[in-house]
Amino acid sequence: MGSYGSPEHLDYVRNVGNSNNNRNKMRKCPNCGAKVTSEFCPICGTTMRRKPVYKRWWFWLIIIVVGVFAIGSLGGGDDSKLAAVSPGFQPGPQTSAIYQGSQPNPQAPADNFEQTSGVTLDNFGEVKTGMSYSDVRAILGVDGELMSQVDIGDPEYETEIYTWDGRGMLGANCNVTFQGGKVVAKAQIGLK
Repeated sequence: MGSYGSPEHLDYVRNVGNSNNNRNKMRKCPNCGAKVTSEFCPICGTTMRRKPVYKRWWFWLIIIVVGVFAIGSLGGGDDSKLAAVSPGFQPGPQTSAIYQGSQPNPQAPADNFEQTSGVTLDNFGEVKTGMSYSDVRAILGVDGELMSQVDIGDPEYETEIYTWDGRGMLGANCNVTFQGGKVVAKAQIGLK
């Protein structure tokens, strides 16, 4: 075998690439253009390391395509149920009574987002700290719903939270906390 870079040396380097070893496939040197089978170019000395997979363009293309399909499958729902229901939809008398042209119908029922029965803000204001459950029930007019109860064995520290539906916006209610049988806290939302 000849010296480094001689024709005999290049023939040797080329013949080594004819083996069945995949790591020694013939590659082109990016610096000088010579065909090389080793980890470095024998002509210019450039290192012939392969790029890691994550630095190749096709790897990122695959990642993007898989990501698009994954996001698409999460966002898409089963529209077959909706499609089965929608074609048979016929506006009923309420729908056509509410929507006549582009102007609202004054005879149509108003949106009812308010509760018309239950505890009022005035009733709630009469509940004071230190009252018993029976006093609160007399003021509010109905039994409350027991939401939470904690009993640690001492009646002085037995805690109960009751809730009452209220009059006002949808979901209006009030909560009263009793400890040792007496009101210690109260809260309300949406009462009128």
